[in-house]
Amino acid sequence: MNEKLLAKIGLNKYESSVYLTLLKQDSMEASKLSHASKVPIGKIYEVLKALKNYELVEIQPSRPQRYRGLILKAHLNSCTKEKRRKHSMSSKCSKKHLMKSKGNFATTIHHKMLKLSSGLIDFVIMN
Repeated sequence: MNEKLLAKIGLNKYESSVYLTLLKQDSMEASKLSHASKVPIGKIYEVLKALKNYELVEIQPSRPQRYRGLILKAHLNSCTKEKRRKHSMSSKCSKKHLMKSKGNFATTIHHKMLKLSSGLIDFVIMN
């Protein structure tokens, strides 16, 4: 797995670096993770919070807290199911809306973005 693939699913440079570092280790403290991933200590907690929100990091209940990377494929599988469900519902709504307002540029862009995001997740899972 590399940073380009992680960027395709929406992670920024710092998030990708921290996530890849955590996958190479069992678990790490934030200060050591900051050093190993080359993410400034002032940004490490913000990055870890974002990764936690993406369900890519687990916070272990210890003092000091330790962080562990979770497997991306499991996250993508659950994310894909949810996106497909939302896409299916949204696609039906978008098609109805598109039919009603053919000239609505924002709706057209939204519909194309839904197709693109669904296709990207399918591409990532297959590879």
